[in-house]
Amino acid sequence: MGRRKKGRAIHGWLVLDKPVGMTSTQAVGAVRRLFDARKAGHAGTLDPLATGVLPIALGEATKTVPYAVDGTKHYRFTVRWGAGTDTDDAEGRITATSELRPTRAAIEALLPRFTGSILQTPPAFSAIKVDGNRAYDLARAGEIVELEARRVQIDSLSVVDMPDGGTTVFEARCGKGTYVRALARDMGSELECLGHLIALRRTRVAPFEEAQAVRLSDLEAAAEEGEDALHALDRFGSRLAQIYGQGESPMTITILSKEDIGERAHPRWQARLASAGRPFACVEVIVADSDDRALPPGETGEILCRGDVVMSGYWQDPQASAATLRNGWLHTGDLGAFDADGYLTLKDRSKDVIISGGSNIYPREIEEVLLRHPRVREVSVIGRADREWGEVVVAYVVGDAPAGELNRLCLDAIARFKRPKDYVFIDALPKNNYGKILKTELRAMDAKRMQGNG
Repeated sequence: MGRRKKGRAIHGWLVLDKPVGMTSTQAVGAVRRLFDARKAGHAGTLDPLATGVLPIALGEATKTVPYAVDGTKHYRFTVRWGAGTDTDDAEGRITATSELRPTRAAIEALLPRFTGSILQTPPAFSAIKVDGNRAYDLARAGEIVELEARRVQIDSLSVVDMPDGGTTVFEARCGKGTYVRALARDMGSELECLGHLIALRRTRVAPFEEAQAVRLSDLEAAAEEGEDALHALDRFGSRLAQIYGQGESPMTITILSKEDIGERAHPRWQARLASAGRPFACVEVIVADSDDRALPPGETGEILCRGDVVMSGYWQDPQASAATLRNGWLHTGDLGAFDADGYLTLKDRSKDVIISGGSNIYPREIEEVLLRHPRVREVSVIGRADREWGEVVVAYVVGDAPAGELNRLCLDAIARFKRPKDYVFIDALPKNNYGKILKTELRAMDAKRMQGNG
């Protein structure tokens, strides 16, 4: 009798938005654990420094990995001029410097020489094997690594931006085996100013696009948020549905159907459990920018809806009606994003968004991370006025978790600039009679507290 295989028999592709600082192998391991999948693999390695599209195959889909690996890849990357490093990226040791800085005209004149079928020498710090050893292992041991040039295909290469005289942003479309780090190094050499890669984002691999990509933090949050749904599903079977709406459009904006909830074999099943589903047939729903223009999948904006079920206005309150019903749309005040399949995920309330240093920070994302700590009972994240940054992130915590542990939790799960700059521990959060946390009162409490400290 054969041994029973561990994990779920789940098959399909998941497009991960790989975070910086994580190897591709680590990313695959994290996804495999979240889905409890028996088998997983990835199509096209990304360096720890790189972010973006990492297609992950689960189950039987791993048999199709070679086809994805051989497909065309799209990149957006930034090169810093004036220095070369031993790894050809920002993680390495600077080996030489130059005072020269190239003009945009000089860079664009060079690009045809790096387009088409070209010979490229891989970086010494690469996964290529030399006499059975990885080149990066030999390089780290101090050995001189000499790799042979290989022919690679670069279909297109263009300048996107030059934010300052020392850096240039490019976009490239290339084939299997192309090293963007080597491209940065070689362009710097040809321009006689040296150069190395400081940022790299992959935006496409074969048919898998950036708009389809799911962040690991969202998958982790979905796994935690989905626990209650999983328990209910195990007990009652596929009889449950989840509906999102407001009093202004009563329970008629989106629905996560019982079929969606019960489709365990789908590779994005747990992520969908944390979504609000797809729009009802009776309404039109978009995620919009500040000018009520529809945003593409993956981008966060305000959720707007319209249809016959939407209210005509608030009773005897024309001012509130005009503020909420604009340009033919009901402005829900909720922030969300659609995925490529049309599933809507709620992010936060628009009034609660923190703008720090020009970047939008969503409190809910931080709250979900902090609530993973076993000694945090409740938490609410707000913005505090700051002269330098506009606002800084502040977490009000009910519990006795050490601030240092909360900091490390955030640094492991979200971008550094999103972590709270201050943790305030209190006995209870202000709430209304329905148990809703009153962030307006919390902001007032915080302002009063800061005045007292001043």
